[in-house]
Amino acid sequence: PRGAAGIMLLYDPYRVKAPLKRTNPEKGIGIDPGWEEISWDEALDIIAQRLEKIRAENPKKLMMAGTAASMIASMYTFLFMTAFGTPNGWFAGAGIHCGNGWHLTSNILYQSIGRNPDVDHCNYVILFGSNWGTAAGYGFNMQAKKVAEARLRGMRLVVVDPYLSGSAEKADEWIPIRPGTDAALALAMAQVLVHELGIYDKEYIKKFTNGPYLIGPDGYYVRDTASGKPLIWDNETDESKPFDTPNIKDFAIEGDYTVQGVACRPAFQVIKDHLRNYPPEKASEITTVPADTIRRLAKEFGLAARIGSTITIRGKELPYRPAAAHAFKGANAHKHQLLIAMAIDLLNLLVGAQDVPGGMLGQSPRCDGYPGTGRPHWIPTEGPDGLAVAGAWLLGPPHYPP
Repeated sequence: PRGAAGIMLLYDPYRVKAPLKRTNPEKGIGIDPGWEEISWDEALDIIAQRLEKIRAENPKKLMMAGTAASMIASMYTFLFMTAFGTPNGWFAGAGIHCGNGWHLTSNILYQSIGRNPDVDHCNYVILFGSNWGTAAGYGFNMQAKKVAEARLRGMRLVVVDPYLSGSAEKADEWIPIRPGTDAALALAMAQVLVHELGIYDKEYIKKFTNGPYLIGPDGYYVRDTASGKPLIWDNETDESKPFDTPNIKDFAIEGDYTVQGVACRPAFQVIKDHLRNYPPEKASEITTVPADTIRRLAKEFGLAARIGSTITIRGKELPYRPAAAHAFKGANAHKHQLLIAMAIDLLNLLVGAQDVPGGMLGQSPRCDGYPGTGRPHWIPTEGPDGLAVAGAWLLGPPHYPP
């Protein structure tokens, strides 16, 4: 539909043909801005005067923003930003398009601009409003070939989408859903995994997430009074300790504790308790997906993840989690899209399918070199609380000179 409507850009009689200037200073829904056409010379003078004022005060007050289409010219925009003196720009975030919430969760959880299933080793993929590998997506020609080959070897593809999309028509199963309710389905599946089936990767949660960090009644970490570091509960010694204390053998991820006079729970316990609010029956009323279908999808996903299994690649034994939940534009084109994306990715995190063979893999263009090759390569960084520093290194690793 968007392609067919593209002709309107050129021939719609009401298209914008010249710069417009607001004449009504009052703003609000239903209030006429009073647009009037002005010349390009006048428009450029207005912009230049405004930029001069900002640059004299503080160049960082300038924020450059655009759409996915403007990424084509983004290199020139970055050059302008550098000359102007502002580091603030985002060129896939102005408007509801692309995968805004998905990109942000990729920055937070994968230190990457995006993420895709490891199609070479994955056996079960569930797509939420995504056309990955079937009708669109990054490196589409390559991904389409890989996905087709994976399907031939038995990879199952399930598509959640309100309409029979390009992906849904090619899937092993299409799950119709009420628009904008993807998070409810994902949380209900998580509830089934955690409470009804007991399928979740305890060791992964303990070692590679903040699931053990103790959370107080205010929703924040309970911190060590001396170091300020988040505290965990050591099941072996039955006491609280800073998260990075050496030789902790058993991090608690469930239970209730009292530390420094404060009642607290591990972060995973907080999530586990919250998931009780999303039984499949309730999610079915929200999403229109039958409760039995929700339970079946959760069981298929959890069993496909093969928690505890390993695979040897190039002589190295690695965790093997051949299941992935992927989302993109469809699931992100709604209010609270960040929370929608986080709810969907919670499925991957529960089974430990993050940056391991078979699971969801982060991707960062221009940062694909390996140490020793002489090519630029990205080095993951850790923050003071032991968590990955969020970010996406689109134009090169952060430790490279500008």
